[in-house]
Amino acid sequence: MKRSDTQCIAEDAKPPRKKPNRFNRVFDRGGERVRGLWERNGQFYAQIRVGGRKVRLRLEHAQTVPQVLGEMQALKRQRRAGTLQAPGRRPAPTADGAQAGEKGAQGGGPDSPLRTAIAAYQKDRDALEGKDKKTANREDSGLKKWAEKFGDLPVKQIETWTLDDYRC
Repeated sequence: MKRSDTQCIAEDAKPPRKKPNRFNRVFDRGGERVRGLWERNGQFYAQIRVGGRKVRLRLEHAQTVPQVLGEMQALKRQRRAGTLQAPGRRPAPTADGAQAGEKGAQGGGPDSPLRTAIAAYQKDRDALEGKDKKTANREDSGLKKWAEKFGDLPVKQIETWTLDDYRC
């Protein structure tokens, strides 16, 4: 068989099968890979760079590849305009150095005593109401014992050897 008569592997290749519970590559109608687009368990995700980090954003309102491409272009427009925030990221600091929208309890820095850090944690935890009351009570009993033992010690001085002494 002549070289020109052989089949080209690239032309005959089909897109790979979709695997469940994994991020699968997305292919357009012509069988070509769509860069930055992933599919997992029937949901489409766009992988774009936001604020120097690569993030995967779920595209919830799109069902077909053309719809997904339109949403992906909208995300890119938001990124260029500077209005797109990476999920789970805090807003940029304001001029006075505080985080925008920061409402957490003050205290609990590395130089503050453990008693202050515990009080700040409990105040934030109770404000968020993310934990069950019984869980919070169990935490409080353990934190109370820590405060009795290490209450006046600065947080940055507490190390593993300190905790080992506590266990004995």
